[in-house]
Order: sequence, then C-alpha cells, then structure tokens
Amino acid sequence: MVKDLIKVVLTVFITTLIVYPITSIFADIMTNLWPDTLLNIIVITLVRYLGFFMGLGLVMYLYRGQNTQQYSAQNPYMGGQ
Repeated sequence: MVKDLIKVVLTVFITTLIVYPITSIFADIMTNLWPDTLLNIIVITLVRYLGFFMGLGLVMYLYRGQNTQQYSAQNPYMGGQ
C-alpha cells in the first residue's frame, strides 16, 4: 500500500518536472498577450499547471488499468483467454 503511494507521488512529481517548464513558458506568453480578466487568469493558471494535471491523469489511467487486470485474473467469467 505504501509502496503504491510512493509510486503515485513519484509519477506525478516526475511528470510535473518534465512538463511544467514548457507549460510555464506558454502561460507567460499568454499573460503578455491577453488582458487581465478573471477568465483569462483561470485559463493561464490551468495551462501553467497542465503538467501536474497530466501526471494525475496518467496515474489514474495506470491505476484503473491495474485494477482491471487484477479483476480479470480473479474472475474466470470475464473474457480473455
């Protein structure tokens, strides 16, 4: 259980480290081009932290896939070979 939690945290951290600098540059460019409105600030913040959201999405995708494989192995009536 703790081992899985550590894997999840490391996956999110590594994905954020890789994608955050790129999305941060895009967000800085958007800040200079767009006027300061509430909607634009929200969009720019979402773009800035896109790497974090991608990391969370990747972890959820892998977690669901792992659970599906475990369920398939335990349930002989669920498709497969």
